[in-house]
Amino acid sequence: MNLYSSYIVYHNWGLIIHSSCAVQNGKAHIFAGHSGAGKSTAARLSEPRDLLSDEATIVKITEDEITVFDSPFRSELQSTGYQQPSPLGGIQLLHQADTNRLEKTRKPDALLSLMDKVFYWSHDPVETQRIMGLLRTLVEKVPVYELYFRKDPTFWELIS
Repeated sequence: MNLYSSYIVYHNWGLIIHSSCAVQNGKAHIFAGHSGAGKSTAARLSEPRDLLSDEATIVKITEDEITVFDSPFRSELQSTGYQQPSPLGGIQLLHQADTNRLEKTRKPDALLSLMDKVFYWSHDPVETQRIMGLLRTLVEKVPVYELYFRKDPTFWELIS
């Protein structure tokens, strides 16, 4: 995964983000968080929606669009067979809670929150600048939210 990550960063193509991702109404929704935050749980609770990832989300980042691809890098859940790249509709930073709540994240805070979710970081300053540029484009083009969610599928009511 690190080799693939370094390759797509080197070519300024995109990033692999430690997250799960499901598709609703033609838009991909990323669920990111620290270890144990509920990425796989959110993926599991997203059925019957198509699943693009449960561990590592492949995100193509251009000035014109942000697109998510079906990921072969999985931990627990198998692909639903959905092979179409999907435009990214939003990123949810996960927090398990007693009630569902969705709060828009400011762009600088979103950038900082996503930095430790990127799989590949280089010691080379040029590569680091490339990754930061991709992250900046990502948070400029796609809304990022703090999602406080119960362990049931009702959190989708806030997203869709």
